[in-house]
Amino acid sequence: MEAPESLHALIGGHRSTALIYVAAKLRLADLLARRPASSHELAEQLQVSADALHRILRGLVVVGLLREANGTFALTAIGECLRTDVAGSLYEYAILTGKEYAPAWAALLCSVQRRRVPFEKIFGMNVWEHRERNPDLGRLFQQSLGEQTRSLAHALLRIYDFSTVGTIVDIAGGTGELLRRILEQNPQAQGMR
Repeated sequence: MEAPESLHALIGGHRSTALIYVAAKLRLADLLARRPASSHELAEQLQVSADALHRILRGLVVVGLLREANGTFALTAIGECLRTDVAGSLYEYAILTGKEYAPAWAALLCSVQRRRVPFEKIFGMNVWEHRERNPDLGRLFQQSLGEQTRSLAHALLRIYDFSTVGTIVDIAGGTGELLRRILEQNPQAQGMR
């Protein structure tokens, strides 16, 4: 790809983020995990505009989450990652990105021009206050962090030998998932949170 096309694709990344967010909010991956469906069938199930949904689905084909054949849409391997019932699901992360991360990142310029925190500029409060006032987002954040931690723990346990370690301290470890995974594989160690 030539430099202008590469930069054009990067600039347009917000479109992919928006499409993935809509797919997650509508739980399209869960619906399509059952069987491929047309945009009209999905629109009827979801009680949304069939024309608008069709355009969303076509966009999801372009970004690689869906494939289309004979008027029906089906999940790709990438699309499977948005299912809520699979290990390593990125469903929560997609929702958080659409609701919090993308709007905050859109205000990034204020961090250098006015030394303000973009999240606070957009939402009028810090991220923790926002999640406290929006408990569903706080729960999604913890679930997303848990999924990321499980993935990280698996990789960490493959590359680092904890067998000679006596005590492992987990500082600011959220729910303690990483420490729990390490201790499961290393029962000789003590854990502290």
